[in-house]
Amino acid sequence: MVNVLLVDDDNLVREVVFRLLDVMGHQVVSFDHPSKALAHIRSGETFDLLITDVEMPGDMNGIDLARCVKEETGQLKVIFVTGNHDPEPFASLGNRCEYIVLVKPFRRRQLEETITQIMVS
Repeated sequence: MVNVLLVDDDNLVREVVFRLLDVMGHQVVSFDHPSKALAHIRSGETFDLLITDVEMPGDMNGIDLARCVKEETGQLKVIFVTGNHDPEPFASLGNRCEYIVLVKPFRRRQLEETITQIMVS
């Protein structure tokens, strides 16, 4: 079981991924905005994995959230979910955190394999 923080502004996508993770046996907390997720992290709960959309409206995207969570917790494994596999946005992360990019749309098996891959690295 992996303790997952899930962040996606699209309600339907967030609900589907939440249900998939739940069926897989993971513990999941989800938010529709990075600032809400960051506030929750600051309340003291810890997570094994952040799964976040990359592009979200507002002043913080998924990459910004990953940077902030890394600063807050000192450790971070991330699965970035995106419809665009352009590597440019991820260049700024360097080796600050372990991450994998999962391109939408994806199937349950791809999600399971990606979680396994990042958690054993």
